[in-house]
Amino acid sequence: MKALVDPRKCTVCGICQDVCPVGAISVTETAAEVSEDCTLCGMCVDTCEFGAISLPEVGTGPSDDLASYSGVWVFAEWRQGQVHRVAHELLGTGRKLADKRGVELGTVLLGYQLDGHVNDLIAHGADVVYVADHPGLAHFTDEAYAGVLFELIRQKRPEILLAGATSMGR
Repeated sequence: MKALVDPRKCTVCGICQDVCPVGAISVTETAAEVSEDCTLCGMCVDTCEFGAISLPEVGTGPSDDLASYSGVWVFAEWRQGQVHRVAHELLGTGRKLADKRGVELGTVLLGYQLDGHVNDLIAHGADVVYVADHPGLAHFTDEAYAGVLFELIRQKRPEILLAGATSMGR
């Protein structure tokens, strides 16, 4: 799903293209066009003075089939070569939620040189661990981590994601 453009109202001013944080909008000679990269953040809607852009209503697209979402995930923070203790705490909470809902408990671990930490997360209650081990993830950056996490969520479709109330988890 993506933002919708009414070409009758679009003045091709380009402001929406400038404010889109993921670069999903391009302006042609006749109207703005939104690609599938759109995350439905609403930035373009808020800045369009002409009301040419809107977000689709919930439940109107095929990706809104909530029954296809299943599982509880914990975002395991990785700092200074170790899994942050908040991840272990969240795995306990996640295990209770997953058991109550009858679903799998997954953990997401992003970073670099993560060898040996998958077994630790499984020992703390995870059924499965999704690992992204790459030099580009050695140091936390919002864009890199959010991009990987977004893509994992889009592919695997967990119904719940738990993250610590830390600077990284927020």
